[in-house]
Amino acid sequence: MHDDAARRRLRPYTSPWARHPAPLETVMPLDAGPDWLAQVTSGAVAVASSFVGRMMVHAGQVQLGRRKFWSKELGLETVTAVGMGLVLDAMAGHLGIDGQVRVGFVVAGSYIGPRIIEAVWQTVQSRLPRARAD
Repeated sequence: MHDDAARRRLRPYTSPWARHPAPLETVMPLDAGPDWLAQVTSGAVAVASSFVGRMMVHAGQVQLGRRKFWSKELGLETVTAVGMGLVLDAMAGHLGIDGQVRVGFVVAGSYIGPRIIEAVWQTVQSRLPRARAD
């Protein structure tokens, strides 16, 4: 009797309306849907890498005596790191950069900061030929 109860517990669930249980592959394919774990991991690595880049900037400012370590600027650097990490990770994905190079891209971009990136972008845009309006 004990063995019968154990077998009933281990038996997979089947609908009372189904005559024959469907194989698992037809109910839920093993390769269905986006690879969410890889996306979440990529985002977490990007934010952590960006945080490292912004903390390098913050530590440099602390060493120069321009900031105290525990200050409101530290909180602002954290917010900037999250935003830059997600944007730079998306840029790296668009450019086809993977692996450790992607992490380095995010750290370097976070280190130079949003103001430098904007200045470089403005310079590049000013040098591109403009489309004529006919």
